[in-house]
Amino acid sequence: MNCPKRGFFFYCAKYVPYHVILLCFVLPYHRIESFSIHSHSYTHLHHYHRGHEKFHKNRAVIPVSHVSKKIHMGHNNEDDNIMTNHDIDNNNENNNSNQHQNNINDIRMSRRSLFISTTMAAGTLCNNPQPSNAGLVQFPCNYKLMNTYHIMRAGESLLESEDILSTNPLFLTNRDDALSSKGVAQVEDACRDMMSRGINPSVLKYSLAAKCMDTADIIASQMQVGRNRLIPEYTFMDPRGVGLWDKQPISTIEEAIWAMDNDEAGKDGEGGKPPAHEDGTPNETLFNQAIRLRQLMSVLETQFSGDVIVLVFPDGATPSLLMSLMAGIPLNRAHEFEFKP
Repeated sequence: MNCPKRGFFFYCAKYVPYHVILLCFVLPYHRIESFSIHSHSYTHLHHYHRGHEKFHKNRAVIPVSHVSKKIHMGHNNEDDNIMTNHDIDNNNENNNSNQHQNNINDIRMSRRSLFISTTMAAGTLCNNPQPSNAGLVQFPCNYKLMNTYHIMRAGESLLESEDILSTNPLFLTNRDDALSSKGVAQVEDACRDMMSRGINPSVLKYSLAAKCMDTADIIASQMQVGRNRLIPEYTFMDPRGVGLWDKQPISTIEEAIWAMDNDEAGKDGEGGKPPAHEDGTPNETLFNQAIRLRQLMSVLETQFSGDVIVLVFPDGATPSLLMSLMAGIPLNRAHEFEFKP
């Protein structure tokens, strides 16, 4: 192309559109961006960044297919140096071009580097294992528990008012074993005592025995405990099965059980089993019941943290056994702390 004598620039100014000339001077100082339909955001290709840093806010946006074969619709390759507009703008506000490029190199991490660093971190953890916080509660409790516990026995039931001992789990929900009028008064007195002591339970855990359900309802009403914080327990809070002695007079059988445990149970409660019964009522040792109580406490310590929990048991022997386990007292002496209605 032959240009006039006045020079190439004069020819361009006269015959070439002004916006083409503007692009010729401005484009080398721009960063080239692509819009990703997958990420719905702009990405910058820093290996196309040319010119002085003061032009970093003047961006040219062109289709993905016109930029580079290295761009795959917003997905990063290991060699791509891609960051979001927000990150770049934050890095460029108070830094010059050299510091800006160093920051980009520091932030850049490929998938291979990420995998290697994760593998090395895992190896470090394996070489230096940390003690785990086991969910199984250990007795005696020589450490601080996650929750605060208040142990309570249900009020007197109708069967207890008739001097009948009932331990068969199949009949625990029978309304014949619901609270008596005296038992209702006992629970109301206990609620007033707890409120006077400033006890404000956040969780109420109770056995499915009929008298325990009645006791829990009274506590929830008197102490304003939400119904969603009343949690029934189906197994772990059951009373100890006494086998053949079930449905016998409490006044005589209770003394026999105490004497048997004192002579045969031993420190761990593995001895002293009541005689078996043909109707399926379990005959258990103190050790069998201690296993259930360990599971109960382990579940509570796993599910809750920082709560004030009231435990409502159907009898007086079970809470005394729990206290002995927690304090490290020999189980054959647990009856010395038995709760009364």
